[in-house]
Amino acid sequence: MDLFFGVLLSTHIGLSGDYNEIHPNIGMYLDEEKQFSVGAFLNSESNVSAYVGYNFEFTESISADIGLVSGYSTAPITPMIRVNYENFFVSPAIETYDGETNPGMVLGIEWRM
Repeated sequence: MDLFFGVLLSTHIGLSGDYNEIHPNIGMYLDEEKQFSVGAFLNSESNVSAYVGYNFEFTESISADIGLVSGYSTAPITPMIRVNYENFFVSPAIETYDGETNPGMVLGIEWRM
């Protein structure tokens, strides 16, 4: 099991709310291949989120993370998906703002130590 620390910088596209864009995180890989992970991070709503995820590696540069995450106002636990190209990522997002449900996306970059 390997512990990691990191920070993500993000921007929210197509969403109307005012979101946190700096996300420190801490996590642990649960296997030698670094596919299963658990951790916690400061989410876009400025709440602490816990997550569990699995990484699918397609090439050395392209991968996808899927899992479950807590800490968002939409539901106690929500699905998570993120497509990665090296340190960059894109993730679908949804918000309820002024009584309307808006789809959007989160674009960002992640550094892990």
